[in-house]
Formats: sequence, structure tokens, C-alpha cells
Amino acid sequence: MTKKTSKDPTDQFIKSTSKWMRVLAGPGTGKSFCLKQRILHHVRDEHVAPERILVLTFTSVAAQDLRNDITKLSNDNPGLQLDHVEVSTLHALALKQLEKEKHSVRKMEDFEIETMLRDLEPKTGGKINNKKEFIDRRIGLDGGANPITDEEVAFAKSLKVWLKQHRGLILDNLIPYMCEYLQKNNAARKRLCYDRVLVDEYQDLNPDARKYVELLTSKRGKLAVIGDDDQAIYSFKGALPDGIQDFVTDHPGCEDIRFTVCRRCPTEVVASADKLIKHNKNRIDKEFVPYSD
Repeated sequence: MTKKTSKDPTDQFIKSTSKWMRVLAGPGTGKSFCLKQRILHHVRDEHVAPERILVLTFTSVAAQDLRNDITKLSNDNPGLQLDHVEVSTLHALALKQLEKEKHSVRKMEDFEIETMLRDLEPKTGGKINNKKEFIDRRIGLDGGANPITDEEVAFAKSLKVWLKQHRGLILDNLIPYMCEYLQKNNAARKRLCYDRVLVDEYQDLNPDARKYVELLTSKRGKLAVIGDDDQAIYSFKGALPDGIQDFVTDHPGCEDIRFTVCRRCPTEVVASADKLIKHNKNRIDKEFVPYSD
């Protein structure tokens, strides 16, 4: 059963003790401020070691901006070592963890991928056009969706064998690799997981990325995901809005919090946006209203 929230959703998010939490936050609703305040609450009030806290963002730019903000927050709260909080994108974290594990795989360079494609061509009868596009779109970006033709099935099998033989990784196939590694190595999972995991722009994560997030959360840990299904724009990468839509039902006892008040835009803009968004099909029914004194 989903837990009910208090009348003040921002305060509830910052101080929640729920193991699972979903925050639906539209643009300009204050999620960035609340995210930083929740990090502060974890360390100052819950006494969680900063290095046991993981914050994931979708882009490297967003990650760097958040690091800068946390550094300022750390300077305002000396002694808490908030700058030890791990802030990263999923791919950057995966590469860091592989290095920490002294793993014998490496990210392949573009010229190596072209060589790989030439090696694989005879094994697939030369029937697959634009193989690099296939790697990028089918194997990596959509989270490993099932191949759609016999030729792609053959190519996917040959690709897996080739990468294993050459101890190589395609960057966009990194997350599925990490999921498999953590699932097969429980000791590594314990070493690499966190007690508090916060994920921003959760609607942009494909199925493998969401699985990786779950594996990064310790058994005693707490996971909070933040996003907005109305802002899901990466369906071509396998990131469909059902990830954030189904999070509550997939995690029994999940607390569901909604930030609905936009402080960024004028009333007319918010009203127009809300009216337009409500035409979307298969969306979570929610409000988006302008701020008023």
C-alpha cells in the first residue's frame, strides 16, 4: 500500500524515512533545493556517512552543477564532509567501479569498434547493414532490447563473444555489463552499494539503468527517485515513462510525493503548459499550478 504524504511535500521529501520513495516533480517546483536539503538531512540528522550516499543524475553537466552546489553546502556546514557524497552519472560511476574492482575490461575506442565490425561481418554473412548504428541503437541505448531479425540475433551473439575475447566494452553496453557483474558477485555488490541512493530525472532511465540503481542500493538502504513522466523524451533509447509510473506498484510501501507548485514561470505560462500536458495519454494524473503568495 502506498504511504500518504503530509501537507507539505517538500518537507516530507527532505525528512522521509521510507525505504522507497517516488517524487513527481514538474519543472520549477524546487526539486534541486530539496534534493540538497535531503542530502544534508541524511548526514546531519540521520548520521549517515557521506561516502555511503549516492546521487545519480542523467548528464555530466547536471552532475557537475550538483557537485558545485554540494561543495557550497559543505562549506556552510563545516565538519559534515558533504563533499564526500558520491555524485555521478551512471556511466561514470560504472567505469569508476570497474577500476576500483581492478576489472580487466576497458572501454573501446572508436577505431577499435570499426575493426570489430569488420571482424564480425563474415560471421553474420554480411547481411546486416550499418552495424555500428545497430550497436548504438539496439545493444546499448535501448537497454538491450531483444533483436528483431535473425540477422540481428546472429550479430548480437557474435558481438558478445567478440567483446569477451577482447575484454572490451562499448560504452553504451556498460550498464548491462555492470548489472550482470553485480548479480553474479554478491561480495562486489556489498562493496559497491550505498545506504542512501537518490536518482534525479528517473524517467530518463531505461530498464537496465533502473536495474543497476536497484543493485546499487544496499539491503538496508533507501532509494528515492525523482522525475516526471511528462518529461520523458528518451523513448528512442529505451527510456519509457512506465519506469517512473510503475515505481510505486513495483515497490510495496513506497511513499508517493508530488511537487506541483511551479515557482519559475508566470501564471499564464504554467496554466498553458498544464492545459497542454493534460492531452498526453497514459500519464499520471497530477496537478501543475503557479506559485501564489
